[in-house]
Amino acid sequence: MKSVFSLFILIIFFQTLSGQNDTINQIDQQGNRTGYWIKHYPNGQIQYEGYFVNSLPVGTLKRYYPSGITKATLSRHRDSIMVHASIFDQEGILRVYGTYISQKKDGIWSFFSNKKDLVMKITYHEDRIHGVASRFYANGNLMENTNWVLNSLQGLQILYDEQERKKAEINYFANQMHGAYRVFNSRGIIEINGMYNNGLKKGKWQYFKTDGKLDYELFFLEGQIQNPEVMNSIQQRSFEQYKKNRLILKDPMSYLDQPSKYFRN
Repeated sequence: MKSVFSLFILIIFFQTLSGQNDTINQIDQQGNRTGYWIKHYPNGQIQYEGYFVNSLPVGTLKRYYPSGITKATLSRHRDSIMVHASIFDQEGILRVYGTYISQKKDGIWSFFSNKKDLVMKITYHEDRIHGVASRFYANGNLMENTNWVLNSLQGLQILYDEQERKKAEINYFANQMHGAYRVFNSRGIIEINGMYNNGLKKGKWQYFKTDGKLDYELFFLEGQIQNPEVMNSIQQRSFEQYKKNRLILKDPMSYLDQPSKYFRN
């Protein structure tokens, strides 16, 4: 009697297991994935698993590397068109976080280094960069802000040094420098002030000394310098300064026989 009862239990178990398998990896009449799906790599490791409705994940869909480490998670509420995505490297470190709408990147996406530092934030619309994009130094300070319109640089770009002091302001239109161009020193004093027109230097360009006083001016027409004599004078002045510095700096050629002395003296 006991053996008959055990056989009965085994039959029920396999029938139940068979019924569960019937509900896995299903496709509805419209050809969409529906219900619980699980796929495996050839080595038997799970490739992805999660629930679907009309081929869209509901709840959390997980993808894995062949090693078993999580590759990505996709989270979506049943009534939402937005999917939150987290993407990891093969060490399991989060590298990208953002949202999809209709399977296209939309909204702010954050990018991280393998040291978990935030390196970029980019605003997307329908898979194209649209809005503000920012880059960051390893210390977390802002490196630059740029403005984009559907994958095209458009508007003001601001560059910063590692202490978040402004280094430059550059204006763009249709991926070309267009408008005011300014460069600043570490004290916030302007060093260069000029204009671009469709990627070419235009009009008066002013160059300032470190104390903010005007050093010289150059004039451009369609990118071509109109007062080359000033540039020649500047180049000559730079060469004279170089010759003067040579009298101060050590010349490595004088130490060929005893190179270690070059670093001691």
